[in-house]
Amino acid sequence: MANEHEPRSPEGEDVIVVPTQALVPDQLVDNLVPDPSQPPTPSVSLLGLLGRSAKEGYWRLYFSSKLNRYAEFKEEDVLHSVKVPRALPPFLGMEATRVWIRAEAEIEYTRTESRRVQAKSLQGDLATLQPIDPPDPVLRSGPIVVPTFIPEPI
Repeated sequence: MANEHEPRSPEGEDVIVVPTQALVPDQLVDNLVPDPSQPPTPSVSLLGLLGRSAKEGYWRLYFSSKLNRYAEFKEEDVLHSVKVPRALPPFLGMEATRVWIRAEAEIEYTRTESRRVQAKSLQGDLATLQPIDPPDPVLRSGPIVVPTFIPEPI
């Protein structure tokens, strides 16, 4: 039985736990607001499956379990990261990672896919005049440097 003198919630059932230690700021806040007299560091939050890059000092964040879409960024541009439990979407059953990256960081977005075609479609003038699959207009201009927003789970 609980002590009658312990503080209780307004509903009267749950005991309120009074911290015995000094308050400690959350790591996310410490990383995004290193100087409380200044606004937070502008950042972008991305969620995916974290993997290594072929480039030294870079990481990849994959946006699907097929590993065919990813963002590649410098490790030094990461302000904070946390693991997302397997029980939460969008990667149910797989531990994901949420990273906060400096807003001015250059992020290279890549989408890989393969197509199966008949060899005869690669012959003659048709193949030299028109590509089999016209390039995506977004990818024609090279790497995208403006990050996209992936909403945080509620």
